[in-house]
Amino acid sequence: MERVVDQILLRMDTNKDGKISREEAMGLIAMMFDELDLNKDGFLDRAELRKEAERRLADRARQNNPARPGRPPELVVNEPDFHALDLNADGRLSREELKNTVYAPKFDEMDTNKDGTIDRKEFAAYFRKEAEKKAREEKKQEESQKKQPVKK
Repeated sequence: MERVVDQILLRMDTNKDGKISREEAMGLIAMMFDELDLNKDGFLDRAELRKEAERRLADRARQNNPARPGRPPELVVNEPDFHALDLNADGRLSREELKNTVYAPKFDEMDTNKDGTIDRKEFAAYFRKEAEKKAREEKKQEESQKKQPVKK
């Protein structure tokens, strides 16, 4: 959680005072500024940013793993916050916006239509594909462990 807050502050806190003013806010943070500014002081501090990050992660977990009695849980997709990465809030991620992130080396793989940007749909599809690949590998590993004879 703290890493998410640190990333937001790193990108938006241009005067490095440890909080985001309305002028510094970008993208979804700018659009939701009044809602996020819980104490109405005109700034988003670490506590306010943490509360929003926690809410988003909880929402994402509920979407990815809805409770269904008697059925196995849905595939869990650990997708980073697209809006936090979209520094200019244009709805697309450029190579420059992903520079210095762990996603930079995967840019070409994510940009499936090869237009030089990654839209929200491409971004989500990449992380869904990665989660499916991980689930297949885990299932394969479980099956191979079941096949191994038990030593006495």
